[in-house]
Amino acid sequence: MKVVTFEYGRWITAGGTPAADRLDVLGLDRAGRLVVVELKRDRTPDIVTMQAINYAAMARLFSLDSLAEVHAAHLGGDTTTDEALAQLKEWAEGVSDETLRTPRIILMAGDFGPTVTNTALYLYESGIDIRLVRYHLYRTNGGETVLSVAQLLPVRCPQS
Repeated sequence: MKVVTFEYGRWITAGGTPAADRLDVLGLDRAGRLVVVELKRDRTPDIVTMQAINYAAMARLFSLDSLAEVHAAHLGGDTTTDEALAQLKEWAEGVSDETLRTPRIILMAGDFGPTVTNTALYLYESGIDIRLVRYHLYRTNGGETVLSVAQLLPVRCPQS
């Protein structure tokens, strides 16, 4: 995934007013799909799936041109919108306004409760591309920090 921007919060509601929501990471995968990443430090609150769905719903409205503007602002300096667009197209050759319409969702946290896991499983089974990724930081005896990351496979209830 290529990071398009961090802490994106320039959403505009249908009524034209700014929304107060701030997406942690907006990325682009190699297939040209947006990736909405919500990060939580510890255990996720039960509402995190709704929060991520809301971000994906807003992100699907990006055009390739508006995404390039956001990426240029993220890169800063003298990066032009055309240069940012070229970088996005180089990363994902098939990117288009159409590929941006179905964002993927990744929730990353130290832990997930059963409500979040159950909801994510339902969304996944309903065709929404959602992933739960658990991470933990460890410090070795030598003082090094190690990041452990594991994609969770949702657990199904046994059939009766």
